[in-house]
Amino acid sequence: QAFRHDPAPVHDGNPATEWGDDPQRPGQWIRVDLGGVQQVAGITHALGEYARDFPRRLAIDLSVDGDAWEEVWNGPTAALAFLAAVREPRVAPMRMAFPERPARFVRLRQVATHKNLWRIAEISVHGPARDGGR
Repeated sequence: QAFRHDPAPVHDGNPATEWGDDPQRPGQWIRVDLGGVQQVAGITHALGEYARDFPRRLAIDLSVDGDAWEEVWNGPTAALAFLAAVREPRVAPMRMAFPERPARFVRLRQVATHKNLWRIAEISVHGPARDGGR
C-alpha cells in the first residue's frame, strides 16, 4: 500500500519498473504487509536505473498491528545510493539494517524535500542474519 499511486511495481521482480512520486516531500510513504508477524532486521530499497531519484532522507518504521509504529532507522541516503549504483548499477540496491524486531508491517517514509522524484524499483524485507548456529 502507498499514500499515492499503485505500489505493485515495487515487488514484481523487475528493476526496470518503479513506484514513485514527484517531488520528494515529507508525508510520502509506502507500506509492506508481510502477511504475518516475522522477525525483521533490514530492508533493501532498489533504485534500478533511477539512481538520481533516491530518497534524500528516509525513515523506516515497523508495526505488528498497523496502528502502533516504531521508528527503527532514519537517515540520509546519498552515500548508500552512490555505493549501490557503483556496486550494482542495474539494480542499485540500497541496504539498511537495524536491530531485529518483530513486525508484520514495514513502512518507508520520505522525510526530506527535494525537486527529484522518489522512486522505488524493488523493496525487499530481510530477517536477521544467522551465523550458522554459533
